[in-house]
Amino acid sequence: MSEAPAVYHPSPFPSAEHHGARHRAGGWSGMSAVVWIVLGVAIVALAAVGVLFAL
Repeated sequence: MSEAPAVYHPSPFPSAEHHGARHRAGGWSGMSAVVWIVLGVAIVALAAVGVLFAL
């Protein structure tokens, strides 16, 4: 099971190399969108905390 053919992918992420190629080809879909949303929320939260401390 660990030695699967390179062409056959039983799972969406069979290897790190394939995941990298899929990420570059897929653009901003899937996990990248979630990561950017989390980063955006974190930046807004940090900005709000900074403003509160500045006041």
